[in-house]
Amino acid sequence: MSVDGAQVYSAHLDDIDFAKQRYCNAYMDFGMYTGNSMKYNRLYKLPNNGLRIYGNEMAQGRITVEPGKITPCR
Repeated sequence: MSVDGAQVYSAHLDDIDFAKQRYCNAYMDFGMYTGNSMKYNRLYKLPNNGLRIYGNEMAQGRITVEPGKITPCR
């Protein structure tokens, strides 16, 4: 994901360590899935998520938006 042309998040799902499978619920919004049967993947890393799928971006997907300002995201 990029904001204002700067990369703020990436994830690589080629390999997932089976021992870390429980963290998959942190990658997807498990509450939304169980409550509404909707599949939604977070575009940010939750604290203490042990999956090694995330890129090295400092923001880890967290962005700041300002009221009234249009922020291009891609």
